[in-house]
Amino acid sequence: MTRMRYGIILVDPVTDYADWYFADTPADGPAQHVFDLMECDFVDKQLDLCKLCDVQGHRCHVVEDQTGRKFCPVLFADAVHPPWKVDQIA
Repeated sequence: MTRMRYGIILVDPVTDYADWYFADTPADGPAQHVFDLMECDFVDKQLDLCKLCDVQGHRCHVVEDQTGRKFCPVLFADAVHPPWKVDQIA
């Protein structure tokens, strides 16, 4: 199984502009079905959480490099514990 590689746009800590592309491959991540539950379409249509989210429409999503799938950045950060925080997302 190929390990997930993702990218996300963050606010550059030096310039304070949303132009810092961060890519990573988590060392240990959740099982594939957990990623499926974090996929944007599922979160929006099945869980109906997007309308309650304070980052909806204002920040980018986590994007898997291999497939282009988009993930909820809040759920992703909670499950994967990446080296960035939700408030850094552009």
